[in-house]
Amino acid sequence: MNRFERAIQILDDSVGGPTTPVSFHGPFWRGLTRNEFVMKKVFGLPLVIVGDGSKSNLIRALKGELPFGADIPGRPEADFNRMPSGRPAVSSENIAFLEKWIDEGCLEDELVSVAPLTWRKTNAPVASSRTDDIWFVDPLTGWAVNSDGNIIKTTDGGDSWTIQHSAPGAYLRCIGFANANVGWVGTLSLNRRLFHTTDSGATWTRVSTLPALAPVAVCGISVVNDQIIYASGTNRPTDSHRMRDFVYATIKTRHVRSRPKPKGSNQ
Repeated sequence: MNRFERAIQILDDSVGGPTTPVSFHGPFWRGLTRNEFVMKKVFGLPLVIVGDGSKSNLIRALKGELPFGADIPGRPEADFNRMPSGRPAVSSENIAFLEKWIDEGCLEDELVSVAPLTWRKTNAPVASSRTDDIWFVDPLTGWAVNSDGNIIKTTDGGDSWTIQHSAPGAYLRCIGFANANVGWVGTLSLNRRLFHTTDSGATWTRVSTLPALAPVAVCGISVVNDQIIYASGTNRPTDSHRMRDFVYATIKTRHVRSRPKPKGSNQ
């Protein structure tokens, strides 16, 4: 079925079927080609404006917008009944289909049915605690990290996963990539807080050049490019605040220094 045929089907269904008699406006859509349909006039009004569904009289009639809606209470200014006259209104979903069809040129292209999206289980390993983060560089290629120290990778959009690297005893918390080759993994393990790869995850190297005030664990990563990333610590109350205390102290010092002197003060 193409989209023009679906449009005709919607109009037939609105009156009870393709053979149901139709009074008032009549079954004006039946037996027409696509070109005849877009040139059709009903009550002297053009049926559609190709490329502009909202202003097309077909859509206005189905919605009961002026000059249609004379059969709707409180609409004395309307000249014609809403379509289909004397029957339940067409669903908003079907009207939206017709409006979009007109917007896109009243094409006779094939109607593509899209299956509803569903969730399904993959073959990714089940972690003893959690799989905490995931990162895709394109629709097919991505990585995930879990609490068992596993970095897993997919190259088919998540249909299948393989363990690419394992760091036993490390809780891998977050992952981020700058491109298909360069990426980082943050962990909750003090002596292995950050890993780095430059070969698409084939090898991972522990980053040993963290600053003295770096968080005791890395729970979040924001990648700017292959040279710059930002990493954040945990919200565990037992962990040292590290960078947060340093930044707060800096801001507080600047704020104190910038306070205006009280009037009459020599200090």
